[in-house]
Amino acid sequence: MLTVAIINYETPDLTANCVGSVRAASPSEPYELLIVDNGSTEETLVPLRALAGVRLVETGVNGGFAVGVNRCVAEADAAADVIVVLNSDTEVQPGALDALAAAARAPGVGLSAPVVLDRDGAVQRSGHRRFPTLWTIWMALCIPLAYGQFLL
Repeated sequence: MLTVAIINYETPDLTANCVGSVRAASPSEPYELLIVDNGSTEETLVPLRALAGVRLVETGVNGGFAVGVNRCVAEADAAADVIVVLNSDTEVQPGALDALAAAARAPGVGLSAPVVLDRDGAVQRSGHRRFPTLWTIWMALCIPLAYGQFLL
């Protein structure tokens, strides 16, 4: 089972669109749809409470994104072996949830992340980085030092 959790703070329209995109691109397995609200105002909560088939968790305080993620994990269905956490402005593409779940379930994997796309379909580089290794860290530190000596 899969839990799809959306973190919301004062973005009811974006969150409703995100819920719609999850439903339009539903995974092939059973899933729970969870919204964790980080202390939004009452007028923001009213439309979220009206969303059918969604479990809304109202934290009452805005502890920030990390606290929201932790609450998503704590509130996820106990039967869920994969938790997908989404920003409220996410538009889920068909097959994305199945791909993320499959990647997360691969042997030796503890976390998977999607490729983030701009509206024009181009890969958003801020969301697509390689995991750092000793080599990449070393090169990131040494190359600027080497070039700096040549420029002096």
